[in-house]
Amino acid sequence: MIGRKFLLATLCIMMFLCGYSGVHAEEIEFQDVSKDHWAIDTIQWAVKEKIVDGYPDNTFKPEQVVGQKEFITLLIRTFKPSDFSLDDPNNTGEWSYPYTHFAFSYGWYVIVPFHQPKGSDIGLARGQAAKIIADATGKN
Repeated sequence: MIGRKFLLATLCIMMFLCGYSGVHAEEIEFQDVSKDHWAIDTIQWAVKEKIVDGYPDNTFKPEQVVGQKEFITLLIRTFKPSDFSLDDPNNTGEWSYPYTHFAFSYGWYVIVPFHQPKGSDIGLARGQAAKIIADATGKN
């Protein structure tokens, strides 16, 4: 499964491509990310750029596996497609609906499990993440 370390490394690359302007460790705090965490600058940059926002309990869970819904959300928030909208009259009330619906409507690789409890997510392998990125960029 794709771990947060892989995600954070990917965000480091995105920082380079999108232009990084320094963030200081005291600006953004999660109760489970110390000021000397190896990825603190990347995490804070991603929060500042509104790519990630952590969990409602003020945690980031840096060691947790990244789920498919989270990854698709990060990808859309990073590249900000002009035709993406959070407003959808068919929204089920699930936080990830606008993101997964957008990905599905464009034929991106989306795993749609049967009987998935609301609010849950599916762990994502690196190959699956690469497939989503390839689909999003129009590559085969």
